[in-house]
Amino acid sequence: MTSIPAQEIRELLESKGYSSAAYLLAALEDVQAYGGVLDDEALAAVAAHFRLPEAKVRALVADCTEAFRSASAPELRICLGPVCRNAGSEALLEKAGNAAASSHCMGACDHAPVAKLNGKLIAEATPEDLGL
Repeated sequence: MTSIPAQEIRELLESKGYSSAAYLLAALEDVQAYGGVLDDEALAAVAAHFRLPEAKVRALVADCTEAFRSASAPELRICLGPVCRNAGSEALLEKAGNAAASSHCMGACDHAPVAKLNGKLIAEATPEDLGL
C-alpha cells in the first residue's frame, strides 16, 4: 500500500467536519479506512490537521492497537520459546519474514511449534497452516 498524500488526508478530514482534537480517534479510523494503513506520512498529516504533536497521535495509535490493525495484514505471531525453537519455529519465522512477529512462550509446548494467526492458536504449525 502506498501513502495517501497529505492533501488528500486534509480534504478527507475537512469533508467530515473534523475541526478539533475531540475527533482524533474517528479521524484516524477514517484515514485508515480510506487508505488501508496508518503510516508515518498519514500520522504526520493527521497531527498537522489537528495541530497536535505527532507523538500524541502516535501514542493514541499505540494505545489502540486493535482499532488500527491493518485489515489487509493478518496478525501472525510465532512462538520462540525453547521447546518451539527446538521444533523449528525459527525456520517458520524466517520464512514468514516481515509478515510475522516473534512471541515469548505461548504455553502450548506439547504441540510445538505453535503460532497465533489472528488470535487463534495453531498447534504443530507448518508453513501451509500459516499461509506461507
